[in-house]
Amino acid sequence: MNSLASLTSQPSVLRVEAKNEEGQLTGEMLEYQVYPFTIEDLGKLQAWIDRQFPDPFDIARNAIDKAKSTNNPFTYTQEQFLLKNAAELAMRPRNLIGTPEADALLGSSGACLEILMISIRKGDPTFDEDKSKQLIRSLTAMDILKVYQATQLNLVMSDPKAGKPDENPTPNSNGISASRRQRRATAAKKRRTGG
Repeated sequence: MNSLASLTSQPSVLRVEAKNEEGQLTGEMLEYQVYPFTIEDLGKLQAWIDRQFPDPFDIARNAIDKAKSTNNPFTYTQEQFLLKNAAELAMRPRNLIGTPEADALLGSSGACLEILMISIRKGDPTFDEDKSKQLIRSLTAMDILKVYQATQLNLVMSDPKAGKPDENPTPNSNGISASRRQRRATAAKKRRTGG
């Protein structure tokens, strides 16, 4: 995909036959320029992804406030439990583009709408949400793949066929095998305990 056009951020033309709300072809051709994503565009998309995963502290606070408003408040211990769980969830890594969680979200129709809005609006400021919804209705699976290639999102998303990366790719960096390390540890333990 590293053609001269993609390296110079030239748009690709997306042509699809329009469909009405019932899914019937209307005969009208929709044609839009789909621009490759820049770092700024990826930042906009990441901000959209972040909004899809709510803040755990907001969820905990809303639950506590709702319980108070129904005159059935949580006990202090229950509130602490909610806030502790929120803190644990907040400490998890963010769902960045390229992680399986974010990439699964990027396959949704909401993400496709956002991708089209960001990309096409660069060349057509009048492209709005209604036009985007009409375009999404008319896209085939192959058209969606063309959009991902035109925006170059396929280059930053994780490969679904690739397995999880090895947590410790070089476990034997000092050249000692795991069994030898285990024997040494067992021998050292016997020396310490005397038996």
